[in-house]
Amino acid sequence: MGWWLLLVSTGCDGCGASENELTEGTRAASETAPSEPDEAPGVSETAQAPAAEAPAAPPKPAPPTPAVLNQTREARAALRAGRLAGQAGNWAEAVTKFQESVEKNDSASARCELGWAQYQAGALGPARTELVRGAAMLRRRASVREGEANTLGACLYNLGRVVEENDAAAAATHYRESLEVRPGNRVVQARLDALGAPPPSASCEPRACVGPARGATALATLVAQHYGRDTAETNETAEGTDPFLFRGGVSGEPRHGDGIFLAVPDDGAWFVCFVLEDEGAVYEYGEVHSRQWIMGGRPELDFEISTSWHGRELGIANEMGGTERSFVGWVDDKPVMYGAVGVLEYYYDGEWVDCDCHNDDDDDDDDDGYSYDWDCCDLKAIEQVSRWNLQSAGSGQLRSTRVEGEREEDEPPTETYTIVDLSCRNQTANPG
Repeated sequence: MGWWLLLVSTGCDGCGASENELTEGTRAASETAPSEPDEAPGVSETAQAPAAEAPAAPPKPAPPTPAVLNQTREARAALRAGRLAGQAGNWAEAVTKFQESVEKNDSASARCELGWAQYQAGALGPARTELVRGAAMLRRRASVREGEANTLGACLYNLGRVVEENDAAAAATHYRESLEVRPGNRVVQARLDALGAPPPSASCEPRACVGPARGATALATLVAQHYGRDTAETNETAEGTDPFLFRGGVSGEPRHGDGIFLAVPDDGAWFVCFVLEDEGAVYEYGEVHSRQWIMGGRPELDFEISTSWHGRELGIANEMGGTERSFVGWVDDKPVMYGAVGVLEYYYDGEWVDCDCHNDDDDDDDDDGYSYDWDCCDLKAIEQVSRWNLQSAGSGQLRSTRVEGEREEDEPPTETYTIVDLSCRNQTANPG
């Protein structure tokens, strides 16, 4: 059963250039369950399945074809044209050129450039969408490629500028993250200081869900009242007695919170839990299960959400994503989001190596002085996959066991988490 709101997708070569600075939910690939689960009424038979293996990563992308590489050359030309237009103050032309670049070669860096140009042109909603998407992809890239940190930092700073007028707290969060990846940047620090924002709270209480509300428009009412969303585009009302995930938001509004929500029924009424923000990825999710992870009281809810990003950098397919299992419990007879544990992370990329086409006069040179005709380079694949099995380790405990991927130097093969403390890990727990 589904109930849908209008979806908003949120989403730099060059973010550093300016120091101005779901698909429909589908069933998750694996099922994990606590020992001797206590099935609640109305849940699927799969709720009784034993703990299963971690979901498999998708196949590696194919190497770039000559046609793709030609498109990439055209995209880089459009990117340069967009920068020149921006330098001249012609932001409408810059937006057009950056959009052309993204269409030909969907790179995280180009999206951040596009977002900044849209901001300068006065389109705050689209600007936030592009910057959020670009930053989300760059976070993962920067964890693999240290050289991406400067681009990520600039993209985050520009994202802070976009949201600052409407949400100073969110802007401060972006500025702080920018400083984390580019420590000591005086421009970002000055902007953060000017906000006078208080330091982030050290509290890690579970995130409360909102409700209850009754009636055919209960979910729309809750989302509109508590998350500031226009729900006029609702296509069908919530009926039935089973919890389910849905997507909601307002197109064009530069606000935080557009993304995936959980609807929780209770005694003829409904609660709504905000699960995660839409960062422009592709999201897939399966059924919500009611199982007794913590002995005593009402069974908890758990579900998996898979996230994936697809783009290209220098013509090479850059794909990344993962799967997390989220847990929802009950406090004072109201649902709360405890947090999530990662069960899959993957990153596919590549780089051009052993190039023998040095050409100082080539207009298509990169900073390293090499002409990216790619005909004179070899492609080195980058592949990182980590998977963890997840099962109950006793009342309120989760045991996560790595089954694929290299462990960090001090990482044990198996770790144990306490469900009610998952929110202390910034709403997500990743063993790696």
